[in-house]
Amino acid sequence: HRAWIKTGVDGRYTFYAFEPGATEQPMTKPTRHRPQHIHVTVKEEGQPAYELASFLFESDPLLTKSCKKKLTKRGLDIVLTTVTQDDILVAEKNITLEPKSTTADARVASR
Repeated sequence: HRAWIKTGVDGRYTFYAFEPGATEQPMTKPTRHRPQHIHVTVKEEGQPAYELASFLFESDPLLTKSCKKKLTKRGLDIVLTTVTQDDILVAEKNITLEPKSTTADARVASR
């Protein structure tokens, strides 16, 4: 599934999705599964689109303690903790964007 979300003037966003299943990693023998994840692409006004690290789910049994430790070590805050509200799993994730000039400069420097 794919969806587009536009933030409000205050920068807030909300989206509804199915809790994804694990996916198989291609070309691995034996077959390995990737944890449940949501791909995130950001498109800022006047800037090229760029991907963020995928969001993962705390409750996913494939997301091991070792994996969580590696994410923390790399400074990746991408694990969503869900709570049930009105029979819906809810998670909150704040995304902080770089100032436009810094983002553009970083992209140019990395090419």
